[in-house]
Amino acid sequence: MEDLLFIFDPGTHTCKSPIPTRFEHLLGSVDKIEQYLTIHSQEDIVNINKLLESTLNLQISNIIQRTISQVIGEYGDGFITIKGTEDGELHVYSPGIGAVADDIVDAGAIGSLSAKLRRATQGLEDLKTMIVLAAGSQVQIQGTSRTIKQKVINKASADNSQVIALVAGKQLCLVNIAFTVSDAADIYLNSDANHLTGEMDFGNTGEPKGFVTNNGDFPLKTVAGEGFYIESTTAARIRGFVIYYEE
Repeated sequence: MEDLLFIFDPGTHTCKSPIPTRFEHLLGSVDKIEQYLTIHSQEDIVNINKLLESTLNLQISNIIQRTISQVIGEYGDGFITIKGTEDGELHVYSPGIGAVADDIVDAGAIGSLSAKLRRATQGLEDLKTMIVLAAGSQVQIQGTSRTIKQKVINKASADNSQVIALVAGKQLCLVNIAFTVSDAADIYLNSDANHLTGEMDFGNTGEPKGFVTNNGDFPLKTVAGEGFYIESTTAARIRGFVIYYEE
């Protein structure tokens, strides 16, 4: 009994334990459990998610492996291999977008987004060919030619005087009008004898001595087939110009 080092000593109230001469760390081994699913039919492939849900054991490994994968997609009554690009990308198109090479569709027709973009691009190119800025005073917009013209205003009589002669079937579109008045006069701008403006007072105390207007995209227009006239109640000199086109 004395040879046993772990015997309790009542004198010192201590106990000696044997010192181990060998240290080992033993790990218990866990057997790898593998579970396989057997695919029996095409329906099993389509419903693969349901089969995976029925498998409760998920194996996780810390071993990195290189895997060669083949992606199979359902097409019609069968399956096809889904391929990637040279740089390793997999392109997926949403329904309706279509392929880049989809043929152009007519304006307003049903087609993929790609085909409609091709239609819009072609429309922009067509629009570019229809807008032509010609030399000089010629301006052509979408095939409609407008020739800008001008006429001198020079009148000194108390009557309704022609400034621009009529053009059969055409309206005279008065873009800019400018004139001065030498003396007191009440003036109308007319389409033939029809007033285009109310009575305008010039020349008296506190009244203007001239008139300038720029009508831009909203020109003052005569009646089709009528000329442009200036009517004055006195023989005051009226001098100026008018810029116009016909339509």
